Amino acid sequence: GNLAATLLVQAVATTAFSIPYYLLSGLAGDYLWMLGSFLLLACQGQAFGLLLGVFARDAQAAQAILIPAMMPMIIFCGFLLQRHDVQPYFIEFWYISFFRYGFAPLVVNEFRYGHFEQCDSPGAHCPLGTEPIEMPRSEVLSKNVLNIPLEAVPRFAYIQLGYFGITLLVTYYSMRHPARKKY
Repeated sequence: GNLAATLLVQAVATTAFSIPYYLLSGLAGDYLWMLGSFLLLACQGQAFGLLLGVFARDAQAAQAILIPAMMPMIIFCGFLLQRHDVQPYFIEFWYISFFRYGFAPLVVNEFRYGHFEQCDSPGAHCPLGTEPIEMPRSEVLSKNVLNIPLEAVPRFAYIQLGYFGITLLVTYYSMRHPARKKY
């Protein structure tokens, strides 16, 4: 009951905030893929936080557990470090980061189609230069920049969905076990 209610509220809030975000920021990708990724990330974060809360004795202990548990997932999501930058003894963090499975489809969704526009505004910061360019947006996904495969959109979404399901099961049984002992 409680978990379903929090996930429902999280889904409504994520949807409500994603609509103006998409419209005002001028994103080029498909809105439904973006919303799906946001929903999975939000619900995964909610379930992960609940799982950590099961093992904490109070709210302060849960907050103390949260940062050390989340930082490796954020660092190894693929935005701060690329796969080739990760040392072999940290490679497990690369594969267990649920942020990675949400980040990659968002990037592919945004940069899969189209070309970059020419930056000709005086005084503007132009990371690609001011010369006319014909570089496709998908070049960002190449091995030279982010090294994200184009098939990450459906594949990583399925991995993230499986990750979410496993987290929900572990959270459910972790909550159920202490409750049975107590009563």
